Amino acid sequence: MRLYVASAGTGKTHALVGELLALLRQGVPLRRMAAVTFTRKAAEELRRRIQGEVARLSSASWAEEAQREVYGAVFTTIHGFMAEAIRHTAPLLSLDPDFALLDELLAEALFLEEARSLLYLKGLDPALEGSLLALYRKRSLAGAFRALPGAEGLLELFQEVLSGYHRRTREALGPGDLEALALRLLEHPQAVRRVVERFPYLLVDEYQDVNPLQGRFFRVLEEAGVQVVAVGDPKQSIYLFRNARVEVFRQTLKEAAEVHRLAETRRHAKAVARFLNRFVERLFPEPERVPVVPLREEEGLVEVHWVVGEGGLPEKREKEAALLVERLAALRGQGYAYREMAVLVRSRASLPFLERAFRALGVPYVLRRGQSFFKRPEVRDVYHALHLALLEGPPSPKERISLLAFLRGPFVGVDLGQVEEALQAEDPLPLLPPEVRMRLDGLKALAGLRPLEALKALVRDEVFLRRLSRRARANLDTLLLLAAEERFPDLEALLEWLKVRAEDPETSELPEGGEGVQLLTVHAAKGLEWPVVAVFDLARHEGGRSEPVLVGLDGEVALEGTEGYQNLRRTLARAQEEESLRLLYVALSRARDVLLLTGSLSERPGPWAEALMDLGLGPADQDPLVHRHPLAGLPPLPSPPLLP
Repeated sequence: MRLYVASAGTGKTHALVGELLALLRQGVPLRRMAAVTFTRKAAEELRRRIQGEVARLSSASWAEEAQREVYGAVFTTIHGFMAEAIRHTAPLLSLDPDFALLDELLAEALFLEEARSLLYLKGLDPALEGSLLALYRKRSLAGAFRALPGAEGLLELFQEVLSGYHRRTREALGPGDLEALALRLLEHPQAVRRVVERFPYLLVDEYQDVNPLQGRFFRVLEEAGVQVVAVGDPKQSIYLFRNARVEVFRQTLKEAAEVHRLAETRRHAKAVARFLNRFVERLFPEPERVPVVPLREEEGLVEVHWVVGEGGLPEKREKEAALLVERLAALRGQGYAYREMAVLVRSRASLPFLERAFRALGVPYVLRRGQSFFKRPEVRDVYHALHLALLEGPPSPKERISLLAFLRGPFVGVDLGQVEEALQAEDPLPLLPPEVRMRLDGLKALAGLRPLEALKALVRDEVFLRRLSRRARANLDTLLLLAAEERFPDLEALLEWLKVRAEDPETSELPEGGEGVQLLTVHAAKGLEWPVVAVFDLARHEGGRSEPVLVGLDGEVALEGTEGYQNLRRTLARAQEEESLRLLYVALSRARDVLLLTGSLSERPGPWAEALMDLGLGPADQDPLVHRHPLAGLPPLPSPPLLP
């Protein structure tokens, strides 16, 4: 494997584009390559970059063929590539290639429904559903689970629930199901050869975020003959909760045939680059460091502010927030617009302190919400209902997914166990209860309406609305307003709009209206950058929750209270501690020109505060970057200005 080890802002996408162009110049057609990344938006951006480069080099002998192929070339997500590989080899695996893909939320909901039904029928504790769901979510860690002492019964129950879930979903696959099938593919030599023949060249972006099963998939393909190029930055591996494991990248770094380091940054001003290098040099292992070399001439600015003195941490945080907002207002006076600023936090628990300070000091702000708007349950329910409005004849695998969602959702609200016999049939519609068929007939009437009218009829459905919270109903009003800004020629176009927005986590997350300083978590800021970035509440601890069941990297399953659980808990705690530093690195590296860090002196400093102290930038240090603010000398927060 050829591996590029990057740092933030050093051009990972540019490196992948260069690799693709090099293959084209060697005469490799685009149809023999696959470019894989983590979001559809990133994949399409890569396609656009290649499109532009091909157009620019149109006189080259290979350019004409590349221009024809670029629209159909495989630029996709990891799960999208796995689906391509499975469809290409489906007959060898005794699979129907016309399977549909379940989104993660619906797949989990269907699994939970099966778990609840089984627990009820067996007379077991309903609280077990939490442990069963935890196992379902951890399938990406290992190809198979094995129970440690005390977990045998839970694992047996999980396998029973999983079998029922697979019967219920039939030809529809959730993300974990797709990975499990990809592992089956690897065990079939002829299937592996077919994938190698179809995609002899594979380029993978954001390799630091792959989970163990995905890493195994790429490794076996490489061993079988696929030429793999991967790009990533292990310092930005921050998705432990999604089963990403930086160990996959580290192992690849040890074994890679070629390793290239990307060091030149066009993002960071000199002061920010120096600070990042100081942070990385002190706190990261040598193979992962990659000190950055700034190409910009601007000096930039880095400041570390600490609120010190006697007083409780909540009071200090109030003053820390006010201090930060005043500093941002001063930067606005130096020419930075508020929309060019962002304040990043480790936890949403820090946001109320910031909001009070912004309101009191009259500085505009924009709060990014956590869940993507177009993935909210009520919006997805509308999507599935609209999808069924176009249903003709027995449902296809994709239409069957919408049928499952419609039946179990607030439009109908039936227990899928009551209609299980119907759902197993090739055409379940005639076997459904009369009242359900009546609801489906009502949906078909929407197909004759204009798209916006059809949408309005659904979101005004009285049965639907009665089962929704006030906030969910408000979200549907927002959906109508957003749709009204578009021009949909037909219902299919409206469905495609809803589908694409839901699949793109960056564009589908809607901030509150207005312009101002953006307030968001570090995870939400991944992939973004601003001229001015502030990191607030360095003293914050992340509250660790005790999980009822843990899974190890070798598939070990352990229940809370057992010896095996304690061993896995210690391993997880070390991984979380490491990831905390990577999360701080991601926050710091979002800044282009100005980086501000603020914290409050605490008897129990959080991991970010400890990292700053380790750098010699704590509240007791004399470094020129450090500014101390005694609590007693800070003015009280003014009352918020009255609204006109």
